[in-house]
Amino acid sequence: MAGLYTGIIAPHAPVLVPGVTGPRLEAETASLRDALAAIHSNGADLVVVLSPHGAASGVYTRASGSLSGFGVPGLPIAGRPEPRAATELAELWGKPLL
Repeated sequence: MAGLYTGIIAPHAPVLVPGVTGPRLEAETASLRDALAAIHSNGADLVVVLSPHGAASGVYTRASGSLSGFGVPGLPIAGRPEPRAATELAELWGKPLL
């Protein structure tokens, strides 16, 4: 993981979904959505998701969620991190691998 990385710190995903934010925040979050799209299209090496919703503080070995609680059905997501990156991140942060 050593090296130079480009990244972005973005707000909680529902803030970026037009179906959740409505027209009032859609214009305000447009540039942020564009920045996230650019990272995605350029093939990011690593994505770190910071969330207050975990049961404990640490680096999780899997994650899942959806926006159905926000009234946006059909957008579930689940994933497992690359094991080496998760282990290194946990060690660097001094947090457990959960």
